[in-house]
Amino acid sequence: AEFSLQEHDTRHSTEVLRRHGNMSSPSCLFALQSALENGVPDGLWWLASFGAGFSSYGALLEVRS
Repeated sequence: AEFSLQEHDTRHSTEVLRRHGNMSSPSCLFALQSALENGVPDGLWWLASFGAGFSSYGALLEVRS
């Protein structure tokens, strides 16, 4: 399986990493905040993060305006 992501699909994550560097797991919350503050389409979103060693977290979000 593969994702059909375009550059604009990852713009919030890319901007957070550019501004703050890799903050590990909290980076995804900063990207989520950026996305919600800048107007994004409604729908189901998958939020995932990976921490030190091997820890991973995920959440399925339903975003509504």
